[in-house]
Amino acid sequence: MGEKRFYRRTILKLAGAGIVWFAGFSISTAGDDIVDWEEQGGLEADRPIQSSPAVVDGTVFAGSWNGNLYAMDAETGTEQWRFGTDDRVTSSPAVVDGTVFVGSWDGNLYAVDTETGTERWHFETDAQVDSSPTVADGTVFVGSNDATLYAVNAETGTERWGFDTDEAVQSSPTVADGTVFVGSNDATLYAVDAETGTERWGFDTDEAVQSSPTVADGTVFVGSNDATLYAVDAETGAEQWHFETGDRVQSSPTVVDGTVFVGSNDTNLYAVNAETGTKQWRFEADDWIDSSPTVADDTVFFGTRSLEGNLYAVNAESGAGQWRFRPGSGLFDPDDAVASSPTVVDSSVFVGSANGNLYVVDADTDRSPGFGVLGALAGLGATGYLLNRRFDDRDAEAD
Repeated sequence: MGEKRFYRRTILKLAGAGIVWFAGFSISTAGDDIVDWEEQGGLEADRPIQSSPAVVDGTVFAGSWNGNLYAMDAETGTEQWRFGTDDRVTSSPAVVDGTVFVGSWDGNLYAVDTETGTERWHFETDAQVDSSPTVADGTVFVGSNDATLYAVNAETGTERWGFDTDEAVQSSPTVADGTVFVGSNDATLYAVDAETGTERWGFDTDEAVQSSPTVADGTVFVGSNDATLYAVDAETGAEQWHFETGDRVQSSPTVVDGTVFVGSNDTNLYAVNAETGTKQWRFEADDWIDSSPTVADDTVFFGTRSLEGNLYAVNAESGAGQWRFRPGSGLFDPDDAVASSPTVVDSSVFVGSANGNLYVVDADTDRSPGFGVLGALAGLGATGYLLNRRFDDRDAEAD
């Protein structure tokens, strides 16, 4: 298998008469090609999985609204351990040197041993932690709804510094060249010295910045609830360009080969030229996109918060849809939304759903995803069918 490039930042539950056909859709069943992780002792989460999974050394780590952080075998779905917190885990785990770091709505940042699931330490903030931690040079950076960005010693859990903003910090920090970039609900993108916690600059938008920034080639890319994607000079904080969408941009941008990919709550995935801010194409999905896109081998993967809940695969060059994978019932149930951002490892896409399941889907777009599916975790007893839609170029609008 050749080297693959991965970038960041359905099982159909049948009811009644069975499969419902929709005009323009092709449907296939996976049958025995589906590996039901539940039968092998996998996750049985009874609440939504909004946390985006981390896959490290053959283990999948993901949090759930039921307050647990799970570790599962990536091949079989067998649960290795679970670590309980006292409230929802919407924060996405970060795994470094045998420790998994994750935040919880109980107000704590936790450090947990990846092998045993035992707590190493916890750091208490004054409000829930939606932000996902980032680890750099022995320090864990994470935001809290207490309006603070924290720097915590990764080994001991002691605070190194705290940087105060005016509202909740739900954005997840990014560290580049000694600077921490993070958004705040006070409508500002901040650049903070990673060593001292002093502000280097602040860039104002018109509404909350819940999108997590991405840094590429000296530019910070971030979305805002003012419906805009911004490109900001990482050194000075000066705006380079902005690109307007039709609704909030809570999705976090991904930059690959000079193109910025980002979703909007206007239901579109956009590809924008990283230098000029001009639109290259847009792909219209079925509902809000606050899932952050992941790009692997010229395919963009992202989820939607629709009543159906969909994981999409779109060609990164043209914006043409390739397939979509629908978790859940297919009965327009809000519990089937996909707010989790996908993780791609070795041609497998890992993604969580609001129905409490974690799914694994074959990412190979050369084959129908209805066949050869690596596996699917159906924690609530999904039946093992896959709903697949084929698209044509009309699903993408070029600039």
